[in-house]
This record gives sequence, structure tokens and C-alpha cells, in this order.
Amino acid sequence: MCEFYLMYGSDDEIKADFQKALAEDLAPLKYREVVKGIMPDCTTVINVEFETKRKFYYYSDKFIDGMLKTNNRRLVDPALEGIYKIIDNRGIFLDYLTSNTLSFKTSDDEYVDWCSRIRRVKLPDTVVDAPELIRDYSKELNKAIVIKRAANSVGTVALYSGNTGIDFQEDISDLLSNFNDIDIFYDSYKKNKVKKYNRLKNMIDL
Repeated sequence: MCEFYLMYGSDDEIKADFQKALAEDLAPLKYREVVKGIMPDCTTVINVEFETKRKFYYYSDKFIDGMLKTNNRRLVDPALEGIYKIIDNRGIFLDYLTSNTLSFKTSDDEYVDWCSRIRRVKLPDTVVDAPELIRDYSKELNKAIVIKRAANSVGTVALYSGNTGIDFQEDISDLLSNFNDIDIFYDSYKKNKVKKYNRLKNMIDL
């Protein structure tokens, strides 16, 4: 703030005081005392960014295709229609991100002031009265992916153990036989399972 006034201020006496303060290399709070009553308090700027990837929208494919519409766009390329629907209805996704994904609330479960103001920001060129976001989590699909990942991991462990043959049951048996100190693996297994359960129970109906 001192440097700002030295560049744009008009009072030479104040400039001299600020130059002296800068030369003394004071602590940040001391500078605040020096400029108090002369310069306004600094405004805190909070920049909140969410990076969403294809996986985020994957669980809303049916919702995007069936319930969303573009904002009066003409001659939309069918290959790009899904992207335009997301852009024109971005308020739905922003609302979800700032509530279900990450939110800042008080002990009374109310949004803190700055978070509440961010959620109320008006978005130009968006669809009016858009529906609430629906995400479709398929337990069976996720289960198939996890099983495939586990099977691949068994094969990797077998290769590290020098077993190049392709016999899944033999690889599983060899993997289990390597669990000599079962307590160590069990503790890790138990913690991971509890952690996964707590995440999944908020996503799908177990």
C-alpha cells in the first residue's frame, strides 16, 4: 500500500513517511499501522477454480442428453451438442460443485458469506429454470471395473514374483501364500475398505 501511494499519491509529507517506513523494512502488520487512516484496507480476493474432466460428466450422460437443452443456439453440430448443453447449463454443474463437491459452511450448516455470494453470482447466456443435476452411479459398472483392475494387479504381482505362466487360479494362490504376516495386510485392508465404504454410501444405495 505504501508503494501504491508513492506512485499515485499527491501529499509529499505522507510520501516521505511512507518512504521512511519502507526503508526500515517493517513487519507486514506494522505497515498496516502506517497506512491506517490514509489508505483503505486491502481487499481479500479469493479465486475458486474447479477443474472438471470427462469422468465428472460421465455419470450425467443420460441427464445431459435427455433433460438439458441449449440456450437458443442455431445450427448446432450434433457432435458438439453435448458440450454446448453443459456450457449453457453450467449453473447446474457449478451449483453441484459448490454444494456437494466442496462447500464452506458454518457450524449451523449455513454457507459462509463469501461462499454464499459466489453461489449467487448471475451467469450470462444460460438456460433459465434449468432442472437440478442428476448423476447416475452404476454400481454394477463400477464393480466390473474394480474386478478388472484387481485381476490385472494379480497378474502384475505374479510377474514380479517370476511367474510368467498364465494361470489365474495359480497366481491368486501364490499371492495369498505370500501374505505371511497377515496382520499387517489385514489392517491396511480394513482401513481401506472402511474408507471406500464411507465414500460409496454417499454415492449409491448400497
